[in-house]
Amino acid sequence: KGGPDEQKLNWLRIAAGALEFCGKDANAPACKQGGTAYAALEPLGLAPQAAPATSSADICGSPEKQQHIRAGAEKGDKTDLGIIASYYKHGWCGYPADPSKALEWLEKAVAAGNSVAMFSLALMYRDGQGIPKNDAEARRLFEMAAEHGHKSAAAAAGEMYFDGVGGPRDVAKARRWLEIGATGSATARKKLAQLNTEEGRHPLESRDLVEQSPAAMRCHTLAANPNDKMRWLGIKGVSLEKMNGAEALAACRAALAEKPDDARLRYQLARALDKTGAHAEKIEQLKKATEGGYSHALVNLGIAYEDGKGAAVDFEQARRFYEKALAAGISVAARNIGYLHEKGRGVKQDFGEARWWFEKAADGGSIRAMTQLGYYYEMGQGGARDYVKAFKLYQRAANAGDEIAMYNLAAAYQSGRGVRRDMREAMNWYEKSAAAGYQKAAKILAGLRSPSRSARRGSRGYDNSGGYSGSDYRVPMRVHPDRGLEYGYGHMPVQ
Repeated sequence: KGGPDEQKLNWLRIAAGALEFCGKDANAPACKQGGTAYAALEPLGLAPQAAPATSSADICGSPEKQQHIRAGAEKGDKTDLGIIASYYKHGWCGYPADPSKALEWLEKAVAAGNSVAMFSLALMYRDGQGIPKNDAEARRLFEMAAEHGHKSAAAAAGEMYFDGVGGPRDVAKARRWLEIGATGSATARKKLAQLNTEEGRHPLESRDLVEQSPAAMRCHTLAANPNDKMRWLGIKGVSLEKMNGAEALAACRAALAEKPDDARLRYQLARALDKTGAHAEKIEQLKKATEGGYSHALVNLGIAYEDGKGAAVDFEQARRFYEKALAAGISVAARNIGYLHEKGRGVKQDFGEARWWFEKAADGGSIRAMTQLGYYYEMGQGGARDYVKAFKLYQRAANAGDEIAMYNLAAAYQSGRGVRRDMREAMNWYEKSAAAGYQKAAKILAGLRSPSRSARRGSRGYDNSGGYSGSDYRVPMRVHPDRGLEYGYGHMPVQ
């Protein structure tokens, strides 16, 4: 403690956070040469290479889609306003590259409440990109975006308040925003550790859990969503399937009675209400949570309208909530939009469009979207078949703990699709999937281990009942990850 080994450990923690952050977006300013994440990784030989720029063909879609976006922007839709701004900025989709037009549309998107636009404009003011550098305006916009649930903006706002850039130093506001932004920013974690040290706390104390009441702590423990990146750090969370609804409901009601303005507690109360089947009150609490700035509740509202739990089925309303969540930086909402296209809910069924949205969600870090996309690549659904890409997506999601991805990865090893056939690895991943609670994997394992199956094995390998024999093999059908998920069919509204 206090020696060189502790310093090395702290540096490695920072580097690990930088590696995770830049693995999601190598083009982020912090990951480029001169950036904080780049500086942390360069001594280890892990400095990122910039990802190739997105092409116009990747994002424009059909002429009908472009007409829909333009019409939405003309009507003041904040998401579409931001899209038009990006078209002018990059010269995409038939729009000329025009910085002044990009700024004009970006300011419209900000006025309409688009948190991504707020963040983008803040970056422009902070870095002097196309407009005069203005740290005060950058700090104001970062904080505005953070109030709308944008986590990267929260990290940036916290850093500016901590350093006293753009205005006086304010440690209270610095702590507020650094605690939210710390899960996705190595720099925010480092500054939060410094702030903790200044105030006599443990450097790695990421949230003020010690100041939470016993009732609030119980609500966090029993009802926090394990996949919600806005939950308190240090709280593991519990899936809806494993939640004790009665206990969570009592705990969150008691906590909210103490702190009625806490949007996080209200969101967790809504989860408990969902578990106990009180869907009408769930809708009410989710709406209040969104009004309080808890953006994840927008996704849950969308699912409620899509599935008709607590509200009449309304696919258009569901999509609007998903788009609002996406504009607030909740990337998993793209996966749910993809499902609307996959199932033809409120739109014409279009697997190509669904695949585009799953790509967007997977790029944003949605683990279940990675599994979904892997399935699409393996089956050639909505585009070209690619076993290698499917395998890599299953592998990423499986390593992140997705039990269906583990199952599909095992099947890939068993079949040799996208990877060299390896029954030991197949058994390993079936076991992991079964241990994570996936019953289909347990059934496959039972079949592979059955005495009758062992008696049928010959020198050429596994027989056709689930393994392989020579060049002729059958494997378990891959699983489309659309069931057994939180909030019903096809959805896991966090990741």
